[in-house]
Amino acid sequence: MRLVPGDPERLGGLWLAARLGAGGSGVVYDAYDDEGRRFAVTVPRGEASAQEFSGVPCRHLAEVVAVGVDGGVPYVVSEFVDGPDLRRAVELHGPYTGDELVALAGALASALDALHAAGLAHRGLNPGNVLLAPGGPKVIELGLPAGETVGGAYTYLAPEVVTGQEAEAAADVFAWGAVVLFAATGRDPFRGESLGGVMRRLLTADPDLSCLPAPLGELVGRALAKDPAERPAASELLVESAVELGPPEGHVRPPSLGETAERVYLSLTPAQQQEVPGLLLRLLDGDSPHDEGDVLAPLMEAGLVVRRSVRVPPAETAVGKLVAVSDDRVAPASAALYRAWPRLRGWVADERDGLPVHRRIREAARHWSEHRRGRGHLLRGAELDTALGWAATKRRHLRLNQLERDFIADSVAQSKQRRKLLAPSMATLGALLAAAVTMSVVSVQGQNDLRVRVIEADARAVAARAESLRTSDPRTAMRLSVAAWRLSPVPEARAALQASLVQPELAVFTAPGAEPGARHVLRGDELVRWDTGGVTVWDVVGGRGPASYRLPAGSAALSGDGRYAEDADGRPFEVATGRAPAGTTVFAIGRGNRTKVYRGTRVLFDVADRKAAISPDGSRVALSGLDGRVELWEVAPRRARVGVVKVEPLTGADVSAPAVAFSPSGTTLAVAGRDGVTLVEAGVRGVTPSTKYPHPVTATRTPPDSGRTLDRLSP
Repeated sequence: MRLVPGDPERLGGLWLAARLGAGGSGVVYDAYDDEGRRFAVTVPRGEASAQEFSGVPCRHLAEVVAVGVDGGVPYVVSEFVDGPDLRRAVELHGPYTGDELVALAGALASALDALHAAGLAHRGLNPGNVLLAPGGPKVIELGLPAGETVGGAYTYLAPEVVTGQEAEAAADVFAWGAVVLFAATGRDPFRGESLGGVMRRLLTADPDLSCLPAPLGELVGRALAKDPAERPAASELLVESAVELGPPEGHVRPPSLGETAERVYLSLTPAQQQEVPGLLLRLLDGDSPHDEGDVLAPLMEAGLVVRRSVRVPPAETAVGKLVAVSDDRVAPASAALYRAWPRLRGWVADERDGLPVHRRIREAARHWSEHRRGRGHLLRGAELDTALGWAATKRRHLRLNQLERDFIADSVAQSKQRRKLLAPSMATLGALLAAAVTMSVVSVQGQNDLRVRVIEADARAVAARAESLRTSDPRTAMRLSVAAWRLSPVPEARAALQASLVQPELAVFTAPGAEPGARHVLRGDELVRWDTGGVTVWDVVGGRGPASYRLPAGSAALSGDGRYAEDADGRPFEVATGRAPAGTTVFAIGRGNRTKVYRGTRVLFDVADRKAAISPDGSRVALSGLDGRVELWEVAPRRARVGVVKVEPLTGADVSAPAVAFSPSGTTLAVAGRDGVTLVEAGVRGVTPSTKYPHPVTATRTPPDSGRTLDRLSP
């Protein structure tokens, strides 16, 4: 949910990106610090006492990071917990039973025990503030006002609270019993048709506990006692389970702002990707850039960039109250984008020192254009040298637009012309002095002419060297272009300088010390190398790294992105941590002609002479065979084949399974057959052929093994 008019942009040093929700306790925002770390920031609707909760140690309590007031707005900064609340988890998973229910009950009891040991109480525990995180359940909304208890939340209040008493530790125990019962049944306990009915059930009814396992049922029954004195302490509710409870299968993890931006960026063409840094850096600097690469549409569709609006005095209209109007300019939806997206954060760091220089060029070029491109408004002297030095050697991601390139080119041309005009004036002065000097001056003049010709020749040689290094060492080529221009503004030096302004290459990276046979994988801006010593990762754009990870002896297989490997016994693990992969992570590891597709540590597919592709969200897998048959499988929440498509396979010396790949959105599958590339709409209900390149496509109906009717493609 995006920010709405009136929402703050920044609180407590954190940048707010969007609303996560709003309720009786307050408004919760998705927020990021300057290093891109994610937090939840709550603006409470009443007085908050969250500061008292900041030092309570328990892994099942969301950590309270900071509490304060910023510009008159109170806020509470908490750990960001990535997972659905218990109500949503029950919708996806169904009621919890057995060890899973015991694990949930034990985790919540552990959280309450830690609070009560510190002399604190939650005072509002209900399924909405219990989140199922990858590391286990976490209780949130610590120290926040309970607000109005409406709907199902009212059924988790203890009877004494309903009658007007203060909520204390015993009220938390009652809420614990009610939440555990909800998890086991999927229904709010004590629910009634009206508020009066709810209160009557809370005060008089005892719920049916027969669905609970024996030891847990007895504890829940005691916890739901009407008299708070009869309820057990939270420490008595601690039950143990060998199960580690996490988000249920089927839960689609909402991406962070940075992940959303990265997904959109990777979906663009290479030409569009080159335009993105300059566009966003210009927006950061307050510019209104031209959309030269047609990149605004996908950025706006993803909600990263929005049309700006200007507030106006409220005015009644036929359709409601007018409070703002659009001024047709674009701006980032939130300044948090420049902190939450690591790639953009790196771009900003790389260009930070050069932004003032570019701002001067941009403003001067606009002023020049507004004054009919008059020569008196061009750059000259030291100011021109500064602009050229930055544009040719220091810029990394900003690209000059056409107006700025024309402005610098005309400034350079005027500078060259001024030098030529200076020569006749010097010649006239020389003629006047000729009558008063000896013939030795003629000799000196000849030596000066020779010196000028030597300098011009040197400038041409340096410019030629710059051109030869344009692709292999672009940064040196930029510096040599400026050096050639400063030696002498000959046409070759001018051409080299202008080529530096528009060259797409900015740097070249070579991985040092590679062993023979080492495998390299380019993963976005990271270069991954796998050899006998382990895995090494370089940040080739930011210049940071390398990060090295030792692999266990005997490791002989690595996933295509370098994130996962198999040990000598064939067990998968994360390269960076050495731990077993998360249970919801889907990845493929190939060894020779054999490929295994994993979901966590579980093998979903173990195939030979086949190629595999995994959708970006990990919910689907495509497998292609030597016969050109491609199967599409759903692997979450359960494994099921959803479609088959057939292409003409490669034959002869090139025989192999067709290459397959999903689009960044996961909705399109590309299959490379003998007659070109087939694009298939890979929806959740099957596959539908879309387009084949380079030949026309005809479609015939055939019944595949899955029982569905699909299009079969043929050239």
